[in-house]
Amino acid sequence: MNVALMPRTFEEAIQLAKVMAEAGNAVSPAFRRNVGGCFSVIQKAAHWGFLPFDLIADAYIVNNGIVAYGGKTINAVINMTPHVLSDIEVTYDGEGPDLVCTVAAFVKSKNPENKQGVRRIYTSPKFKDIKVKNSPLWTSDPRTQFHYFSVRAWGRLWIPEVLIGAYTPEEIIYGGVTDADRIAAIEHSQGDVLDDDPISDDDEPSPASPLGARLSYKLESCNNEDECKAIQLTFQPEIDLLKDEDRQDIRDLYAVHLKRVRGQIPVEEAMTFSRSFREV
Repeated sequence: MNVALMPRTFEEAIQLAKVMAEAGNAVSPAFRRNVGGCFSVIQKAAHWGFLPFDLIADAYIVNNGIVAYGGKTINAVINMTPHVLSDIEVTYDGEGPDLVCTVAAFVKSKNPENKQGVRRIYTSPKFKDIKVKNSPLWTSDPRTQFHYFSVRAWGRLWIPEVLIGAYTPEEIIYGGVTDADRIAAIEHSQGDVLDDDPISDDDEPSPASPLGARLSYKLESCNNEDECKAIQLTFQPEIDLLKDEDRQDIRDLYAVHLKRVRGQIPVEEAMTFSRSFREV
């Protein structure tokens, strides 16, 4: 990036915002004569290391003034951040409506002796179960859009501090920005406690394991109610897909761990019940 093109002071940023707002066809109509919107983009460009005119080309104004960014921008931010120590691995399983996307990468560890980092994984819902598909790419180039969706979800889960304040139009318009995003930082701070060893835990269920097995494993690492809530919210899209009669076991599992962290039942009693969800 040519730093000579970036503002160095607040006054320079305001001046550049005014220039961008009067730049005609160089910016989209939503940003013309919109100094505030342009200034918001300049702030993000400085933070992420992009040129402002490059970033504004993939920026949008939604919901009466909120600045949003396209999926390719969010993915670029994740690819460029020093918080991610490896290439981002994206793999697919299944076909057509049953297609599932898994994203994995090593992120920085809080343990200074761990130079390799911690491998973090996200597995998407099935393609058919993603409710909001507003972008035309879901029709014209579904594999690319599924990639954007899954990498973004991985970033929200494991490096939320990098994406703070940056959302796609779909997230803002259709309610994708939920309590899960706001509480994700709790889960992230808990992450190194959950597993700070890049070597796989033999007891950890695979991404293809039943929901109860994966949820029980995660809940067992929680130390307080907020951490339990963060885990529960992460799995909520899958829970919502269950039939009503199948949700009771999940409710019971969550309730047991809440009682455990509150000190209302013995730890071993809670863990025995929880581990039963992983028994074959």
